[in-house]
Order: sequence, then structure tokens, then C-alpha cells
Amino acid sequence: MAQNAFGKRLFGSGSRLQQTLSPLVRRRCQSTKAVPSFTQSSSVDLDQKLNRIRQELFVPMYFAEHQKRLIFRDRYRERLEQEQVKITIGNEEFTLRPRNRQSLPDKREVNQAVEAMKNTQDWKNFVPLLIGSLHSKYKPKTDNIEKWVRLAGKSDTLAFILEAAKQSSRTGFSFANRNVAFRFAFELHQKAKRAEFKGEQTAAALRYAEQAAQLMEWAEHTNKDIAQDPKRQPFFIGVLTELSAACALDQAGGEDVNGKVLSYVQKLLGTWDLAALDRELGSWYETDTLLQEVTLIYSALEMVRQVKSVAQDQNLTKSIEQRLKQLKTVASKAVDPAPEERKKQPTLGLREAQAIL
Repeated sequence: MAQNAFGKRLFGSGSRLQQTLSPLVRRRCQSTKAVPSFTQSSSVDLDQKLNRIRQELFVPMYFAEHQKRLIFRDRYRERLEQEQVKITIGNEEFTLRPRNRQSLPDKREVNQAVEAMKNTQDWKNFVPLLIGSLHSKYKPKTDNIEKWVRLAGKSDTLAFILEAAKQSSRTGFSFANRNVAFRFAFELHQKAKRAEFKGEQTAAALRYAEQAAQLMEWAEHTNKDIAQDPKRQPFFIGVLTELSAACALDQAGGEDVNGKVLSYVQKLLGTWDLAALDRELGSWYETDTLLQEVTLIYSALEMVRQVKSVAQDQNLTKSIEQRLKQLKTVASKAVDPAPEERKKQPTLGLREAQAIL
């Protein structure tokens, strides 16, 4: 009987239920941003994936805690279906309806949505997807983030990766992880390489690299372990060196107009030990990643010694030549023992290393 009385007090009528929730709803509207929304993509399938994620995950996760209790508890299911309670978040109105936690979209579906993004129109939805996912307590694994960066590189949409990094507190995206930072650096290298290190694509890659370097000064993008901190890594300083040298050669006849190129290459050589070229490798994945790092840095040093200010410095040129020789040795030691089937169908790092050897 006591339970029945409580039910009558809470669910006696639609108006009384809404009056009960009204003060809390008002407070929530004052302190909560709108539920992230998506723009139309280039694919009906992707639109369906994003719509399901928004309606079935983001919307309930943006409700206030007392509202979540109402929609997820079976005891209120029948009454909620009858009452049709409306609440407002941002400037949108939603109906409190019964939900089942087991049927919510999972991390796998979020990953599938990113994997379905193929062009700029699709990738406009990347940042809203991360914002809503983080709010929903969905924190992606590093492997997934690396894959997202690689996919963005493949579709030439790395600008959206940068935007996610700029909104790190809302998206959870960070360059603090060495593997994520490397993947971004390597995709910039690939972007410029596809453009033969010339033109706007290469200039854009340099802008992205320099913006990432600025972000890496933020606490959100800093690794407390100096040996792992991305802004100190030779691969990241290497991509800055490579791209600034490429732009000097393409736009200024090889002149280091603002001294950037010389500054970057000196920093690269000064942090050489952090490359950990002699690190232990436990799997082919680790070996291939090392080869990718080696080829990126190798490309940077090859590019930079064509710049006039560097070419005219004999001591610097000698140091660069020594490092190039060292990188070839590291690559050779990794490539030579590779299984024949790997050499016939080389992975990315192996293919890049074979080219420099």
C-alpha cells in the first residue's frame, strides 16, 4: 500500500508529474549544453549510424541523474509510457521514455561510425561524435584513436583531428600518448609525400604540424614522462624539420628565410637519444612502427641538408650524414631478418624502409 501511495504521488497525473520534475529540469537547462547533433553525411548508412548513436546514447546520457533513474528502471516503464513527460535540453524538447542500458549503442558502434567516414562532409561529424561519446563515459582505446588518425590521413581530413585536439577537454582527444602523436606526424609526412613535398598540401601539412606543436605545450597534451613526451620526440621534431625544409625548397629557393629550418634540425639532433633506436621489439607491429619512425626521420634529414644554410655548415652536414648512416643500419637490421612473406607483401614501415635501402 505504501508503494502504491508513492506511485500515486509521483505519477498521479501528467501535470503533477511534470510539476514534480519542473524545478530540476529548469536547473538542468541553465547548466547543460545542448546534445551534440550531426550534419548530413555523404552516406545513408553513416547517417543511420550517427542518428542511432545520438537518439539512443547521447540523448539519455544528457538527461539529469534523476531522469536517468526514471527511464532506466523497469518499475517506472508503464507509467512513463502513459505520461509522455517532456523536458528541454538546450533548445530541444525530448520525451522521457523507458530505456534499457543493455540496448544502448556501444563503443564498437562509435568506432564503426568513425570508420565509415570517407570525406570532409562525413568528418564534420567527428568532433560532435567525440564530445557526445565522452559525455556518455565512452573513452576510446589508444589503438582506436591511432586508427582514427590514420583514417583521417587517408581521407585528407587531418584538420578535424586537430580540431578534436583543440577541444581536448570536451572530446578527450590528446597527443600526450606517444603512439597517437607519432601517427599524426607520420600522416602529415605522408600528406606531403603524396604532393611530392610541394605546393599547398605541403604548406598545409606544415601548418598542421606547427599547430600541433603549440597544442603540445598544453597540459592536456603533455606526457609527464619526458622520454615519452611527444613534443620532445625526434619523430615529431623530424616532421617539423622535413616540412619546413620542403617549404623552403619549394617557396624560397632553398633559403631558410626565418631560421626555422636550422632551429628544427638542431633540436632534432639534440633530442636524438629519445628516438630509442635500440629499443627492444617484441612483435612485428613494433618493428614496423620503428621502421616508420626511422624512415620519417631519414626523410627529414635528407630534405634538410638541401637547404642552403644547412648545406653551408660543414659540421652540421657531417652530423647529419652520420645520423643518416645510423638510420640505414637500424633499418637494415630490422629488414634483413624479416620473413620472406613479409618482404613479398610488405607492411607500411617495411615498404618505406626498403625504399631507403
